Amino acid sequence: DGTYDSIYPTSVSHLLTSDKVAIKVLDKTRLNVQTQKLLSREISCMEALQHANIVRLYEVVESHSRLYLVLEYAGGGDLHTHICSEGRLSEPVAKITFAQILSAIKHMHAKNIIHRDLKAENVLYACNGCVKVADFGFSTMVTNSSDTLDTFCGSPSYAAPELFRDECYLGPPVDVWAMGVLLFFMVTGTMPFRADTMGKLRRAVIEGVFTLPPWVPGPCQRLIRGVLKPVPAERYAVDQMVGCDWLLPSVSGVTTFCLMQCNTSPSHRVDQVVDCGLWNVGPLLFNGCVKLLNIGRTWNTLSYTPIQSIPNMLNG
Repeated sequence: DGTYDSIYPTSVSHLLTSDKVAIKVLDKTRLNVQTQKLLSREISCMEALQHANIVRLYEVVESHSRLYLVLEYAGGGDLHTHICSEGRLSEPVAKITFAQILSAIKHMHAKNIIHRDLKAENVLYACNGCVKVADFGFSTMVTNSSDTLDTFCGSPSYAAPELFRDECYLGPPVDVWAMGVLLFFMVTGTMPFRADTMGKLRRAVIEGVFTLPPWVPGPCQRLIRGVLKPVPAERYAVDQMVGCDWLLPSVSGVTTFCLMQCNTSPSHRVDQVVDCGLWNVGPLLFNGCVKLLNIGRTWNTLSYTPIQSIPNMLNG
């Protein structure tokens, strides 16, 4: 946006966490009043969020002429670049990826934080394959979920119809709509609303008409259609997305979820229940592997996904 000199991946590790960091550098002389306001919101929102699927802000350091935001480093690239170069995600990988993004958004909304710029370019991969939601430059904190907002934010391709209508809008449904566009992109490799001018794009989004390829599984189609509803009140809420058929285990008992890494000791019994924010069961981290616990039906059925293999899954 012209205010950042650069974002530098570094070989430096944070002293307290030993995690590799990236440093976002800002020239203070180029920060106008509006940009300062956005930056203040970005910092406040990131400081309030601590979640395995959200890029963490460690420190803000100020010098005479610059600001330095010390961020968690996610060096595995972004989702948009991956899909553009490798094609759409397979269904198992789409589930793994989408479940992590959903977990991050659920956490934000529980903290009354609205992202307002959710898109594939802002979904990053850590070097271990874990998904990280990034870029809180347009984020804002509301008093409660019924507070209305009035600023058009984010990418037009991911913008909800109410934004194009220049209406006051509720924050959570705007993030939900963007998640629907994102899921469509993940499973098809294309965008649901495409146009060669902004006016045509505006009309397409407001009408809310899109076509899903027939090979997209029925449960995934139902989720996308439930999310991409032009009327915000009719749109799925986050909790409805969490409980949708597509993210529930198949009859065969094989489930592929990777909602977050849990600091679970290898000595703990495999059938212990972990609260991972979406369901009351989820991945258990044992010796560097995410063990994905089947939800319901057969409690001792596990699907093992070594966390190092997730990038290979993405490339395969």
